[in-house]
Parts: sequence; structure tokens; C-alpha cells
Amino acid sequence: MSARQADTYSTDTLARLREFLDVDSDASSHMAREERAKVRDLRADVRRLAGSRWFPGAPGFGRAFSGFERIFSLCLPPVHRRRGLPALGGTAMNAAQPRAFVGDYSIFDRLSIVYGGLFRGSVVINYLLGIVGVGFTVCSILPQPRFVSPSGVLLFPEFAYYAACIEFACILMISAIFGYGHTPENWLKQPRSGRRWTLRRFAHRWHERWLEYRVLAERFRYLELLLSISPAAAREPPFTPAKPEARRWYDRYFVWRTQEENPAKISVREFREWALALMLEQVGHHDANSSRRGAIGRRLHKFAVLLFFFSLLLCLVDLAIESEALRCTTRFEGFLLPCHWTAYFNENFRSLVLFGAVMAPVVGAAIHGVLATTEYTKVAESSREAADRMAALLVPIAALPLSEADADLGTLEPVRDAVIAFADAAINEASGWHAMLRDKNVPLV
Repeated sequence: MSARQADTYSTDTLARLREFLDVDSDASSHMAREERAKVRDLRADVRRLAGSRWFPGAPGFGRAFSGFERIFSLCLPPVHRRRGLPALGGTAMNAAQPRAFVGDYSIFDRLSIVYGGLFRGSVVINYLLGIVGVGFTVCSILPQPRFVSPSGVLLFPEFAYYAACIEFACILMISAIFGYGHTPENWLKQPRSGRRWTLRRFAHRWHERWLEYRVLAERFRYLELLLSISPAAAREPPFTPAKPEARRWYDRYFVWRTQEENPAKISVREFREWALALMLEQVGHHDANSSRRGAIGRRLHKFAVLLFFFSLLLCLVDLAIESEALRCTTRFEGFLLPCHWTAYFNENFRSLVLFGAVMAPVVGAAIHGVLATTEYTKVAESSREAADRMAALLVPIAALPLSEADADLGTLEPVRDAVIAFADAAINEASGWHAMLRDKNVPLV
């Protein structure tokens, strides 16, 4: 996608958002003030997207999360799920993109990627900062100076002071990331005088924006496929909640944006290729996502368990040697080890054992925190179920005749149920992420 296209999409989207806010102001049932504030936040995001003026370090957050996943997915076997699916050429697969809503999909897809990277990167970075802070604090209270120098010479007299400074800096950075990126849980309960400051001036809702923009991107991606079968699809589930009172700002904007759109003029053959390409791409994506995220989740869990038992082992080693040293000083004989072996357990070695015994459960707790916040296991299960449902729906689509007749309600009747079921699975999978992860937030370790 060229920079000119991206700028055009941003300009068009800004104009639509401005018009949407004006229309909503005149509507009898207009949005609440907090919902309108979120639309204004979207306008600011689109401007930043056009000018690449993001929160400093935003790309680094995304790279932190991708690097974390890359490390824990090393040596994973490739995904090979033999489903016997039909094959399409590269041209057909690349052409399976929105047409009338290509700009809307592009904007919301890119925004969701940015905010997804910010949120998930903040999870990894904050827990890593917590580990570093605890590590330096533990170092500062362990026996000195032999932990720093086995010779007994104090090489770094100010170590405890600088360790406290490093811990304070880590806590300060964790607090700054949390304060800037978190989604206020009790925002709706705050006085109106404080909501605007909390929402728009400080807490930037990384998690909430990621999920809302992802839902919009998926809706714009699949709507055009449904219009040929159901012209009123944009105002019906799964694209829009059936109850008007349950609609949020993104529901209202989607309905307003798509209210005058008509089905695309394409042939049955083109519709078949379009539907197959979208479905094959989604099946492949969810198969890979399920395999990779599931394997990462299992590895993280096993690693955390190993760290727990490693800490237990180090504690037993320290307890055994300390007991033997005490026995040797009182009875001049050891029970498990010869007395002269206990001399090797000096202050330096003891500090290393205690450091490992303390830090192993800290790292394990951080790993469990990452697992709980990112929901690796649930996301993997959700993707696997979505891939299975979509793969089963490919059979009637592949059997559709290669006709040059216009794609309409009559010619597409044989695949109507399959296409609606596919859209339902795809949209509800994205909405399921929103429901599953709605209680997550930037961690405050």
C-alpha cells in the first residue's frame, strides 16, 4: 500500500468521522458524551496514523512482544493440517480484499495492529521491568562483598544505593506505562468533570482501542461478501447487535457508514473465488495461530513449573549444606557430606544459591502473569474451533458452478447458509476476543 493511498484513506476517514459526529448530534437518540469522546480519540488516531506521530517507542512495544513470542516459539514444527481444502492461485488470494470499504478496512486494521502491539508489548515490558527491579533489590541485600568479588575486596561500594535507584526507575517506568496506556475500569462511575481528563488526557485505553478497532476491521472485511446474499446484513447480527440499546459507538458508526452501500456487481464465478480466498486465508491464519499460540502457552507453563521446582531444589541445597555446616561445628562430623566439603559453601556461593532461589519463583510468577493477561490457551482454542467451523463450510462454496451469471439472491441461494455461517464465525471470533479479553489491562506489577 502506497503512502498516497494511506493518506487518502486517512483524509476520507477523517471527513466521514466529522460528518458522523455532526449527524449524531442532530439525531434524537445520540451517543453519550463518553462515546463521542471515543470517536474523537479515533479521529486523533487517524491523524497520527497519517503523520506517523505515535507515542514514543510504540514500534518498540510491538517488537518486544514479537521478540518474546519468537524466543518461545523457537524450533516449533511447521503447521501441517491435512484438511483436503481446495487450492487457489496467488492472484485470487491477493484479490480477496474489500473493495468499496478498502479504506475503512485498511485504517482500522493498521490501528488495531498498532494498539495491539502497544498493549501486548506493555505486558511483556512491565513484567520484565518487575523482574529486573526485584533482581537488583535481591542482589543488594545478599551477603556482601563476596557476592560482588570472591576475593573479599569491595569492588562496588555503592552497589546497594544504585540497586535501589534502578528498582525505583523500574517502578517509575511501570507506573508511567500503566498510567498512560491502561483502560480505566471505573471510568463510567467517575464524575463527569473527571472523565474527560482520565480518558482523553492520560489513560489512552490501548487495550480497549485494540479490540474495538479489530472488531471494526473484521466487519468491513466481510460485509461486502454478505451484501450479495443479504442486503441488510450491516444492520443485523453478527455485524450489529440486534438490540439498539446494546450498540456502542463502533456499532453506530458501522451502521451509519454502510447504510447506503449496495451489493457489488460481480459474477457467480468471481463471488466463488472471493469467498474461497477469504475462507482459505482465515482457515490458514487460525490454524497457524492455534498451533503457535498453543505451543507457546504450553512452553511458558512448563517453564514456570520448572522454575518452581528449581527454586525448591536450591532451597533444599541451601538447607542441607547449612545443616551440615552446623552439625560439623558441634559434632565434628557430617551426616550427608564430609565436613571439609562444607568449606566450599562460602558467602559467594551461598549468595548465588539464594539469588536463584528467590528469582526463580519471581520469573515464574511473571510468566503466569503474561499467560493470564494474554490468554494464550483460550486464544489458541478459539482459533482452532474457528478454523474447524470455517473448513467445514468450504465444501458447498467449492461446489458452486463457475457461472458468469450475476451474483444475486437467486444464483447464490445454494451457498447462502454457508456464507452467512462463515461471516458469523469470523465476526463472532473477533467479537469473542473482545468479550474474552475485556477484563484485561496494562499490568501494574
